[in-house]
Amino acid sequence: MPSDWAKESFLIAKTDIYGLLGEPSSPGSYRLSDEYVTTATDDVARQLSKAAVRLAFILNKALRR
Repeated sequence: MPSDWAKESFLIAKTDIYGLLGEPSSPGSYRLSDEYVTTATDDVARQLSKAAVRLAFILNKALRR
């Protein structure tokens, strides 16, 4: 499971975060479009929600006696 979660996060970063990043306006400086910020914000919210559910699952499993 955790390896699947890591692969999922990598794919999101590859396509939505780095894939949508435009060309730098100067060395190391990027202007982020509104679309980029919206997509990144939505991705972060979704991933944090999934992380909470996954952590709860792991803790419930570990603490079950």
